[in-house]
Amino acid sequence: MQRYLKRAKELESEIVENRRKIHQFGGIGFDIQETSDFVFEKLQSYGLHPQRMCGTGIVCTIGSGGKTILLRADMDALPIQEDTGLPFACQNGTAHACGHDMHTAMLLAAAKMLSETQDELKGTVKLMFQPAEEALKGATAMMEAGVLENPKVDAAFAMHVTTGHENFPTGSIQYVRGVAFGACDMFRITVKGKECHGAYPCRGIDPINIGSRIVTATQELVSMELPATEEAVITFGKFHSGEASNIIPSEAVLDGTIRTLSKEARTLLKTRFKEIVEQTAATFRGQAIVEYPLETGFCITDPDLFDQLKPTLCALAGEEMVQQIAPVNGSEDFGPISEIIPTVYVWMGAGTPSEGYPEKVHSPRTKFSESVLPLGAAIHATVAVNWLAQNA
Repeated sequence: MQRYLKRAKELESEIVENRRKIHQFGGIGFDIQETSDFVFEKLQSYGLHPQRMCGTGIVCTIGSGGKTILLRADMDALPIQEDTGLPFACQNGTAHACGHDMHTAMLLAAAKMLSETQDELKGTVKLMFQPAEEALKGATAMMEAGVLENPKVDAAFAMHVTTGHENFPTGSIQYVRGVAFGACDMFRITVKGKECHGAYPCRGIDPINIGSRIVTATQELVSMELPATEEAVITFGKFHSGEASNIIPSEAVLDGTIRTLSKEARTLLKTRFKEIVEQTAATFRGQAIVEYPLETGFCITDPDLFDQLKPTLCALAGEEMVQQIAPVNGSEDFGPISEIIPTVYVWMGAGTPSEGYPEKVHSPRTKFSESVLPLGAAIHATVAVNWLAQNA
């Protein structure tokens, strides 16, 4: 169990160096060419044969025959101006404030260690370095491009670092059995009204008034129509209408998300949301069109697969450091893969407020403890080796 942890500690300075280089590149969505090129060249330097997928995505296999386990790292950053003060801070208007640079560096180290011992593998490890996780598009794009085939994937493992939580100690592993991340349905509401002079509102149909009432009316859905035991969130993030202060515009556009943790809640909220939006608009003589430009399903940890992997996690992180938590209302684009391939998705604590990491993810000031990098690399490698041995 400790073989890869020992080797990862020997590689610690290299893993940290790789993480810091990746951190400086940044990049949004699929536009992460520098990061992709860096990963591609590193894999080649380990004697491996990576392949491009979906432009900046990378897939690479180690070993051959037998069953196949997929290890995944996301590579994209966020459109945030970094404000960490780190000497290796990104300067291009993006920030690795969700830790994807950490994920990529850990999986690169796992790739190096597995390449050194590939003759001993009892099957195949497939590495998936994906773009556009923050856009909730990368995993689906790679899945549609065939990442789960040739060889066919039998199981998958992914890990995400977290920071700024005192109850997630550095080096701890958190997990959920079943739905780990909620579904995310991004909606767009286009309210059609009638333009008129602001001095004579009776001559028009005000889409701003209608949009405001839609926001208020739909906020009651979660509290009034779901059981108290169900967790869900309806969030409006954008409301745009008009260009002048003295003109009632003809249209308003509202964007937001519906996040749910069960299929029943998802179906109910999407159905009732559409009804309320359309009927509210009609009440005030307008029209509303509801669209879902992006829909991402649940990210699920398969309980049976987790039971197989848990002894490995406990042996490496410590049994007391492997903690079960409640499902997270946030979303993860690995969900579509987890719905068809048995998957384990875990979190790793990478800095607490008392250790000097007060900011949570997605902040301009988010920082992560690099001390967990060797452990994360060892977990990836050991999970793969042990699962293949158990299922040979």
